[in-house]
Amino acid sequence: MTASVLFGLLVGLAAIAAGGVTIVTAVLTRRRRAQIQTTYIKTGGVVYTVVQYGCAGTLILAGLLVIALVLIVRR
Repeated sequence: MTASVLFGLLVGLAAIAAGGVTIVTAVLTRRRRAQIQTTYIKTGGVVYTVVQYGCAGTLILAGLLVIALVLIVRR
């Protein structure tokens, strides 16, 4: 495995990990909404959560795409 393939795989995995962490923080924020009601409402509430899920999904898909491209181009 060459260095460029390894680097591409690491970048893809990092994007997937960042997306996963973003989903976890979105879920935790959503669960704590009763405790942080004022802040939650002022930061956008449900809209903020939806945007956070969207960004997380985009990161995960981008990571998968990078990994797929690295594996396809390698051959």
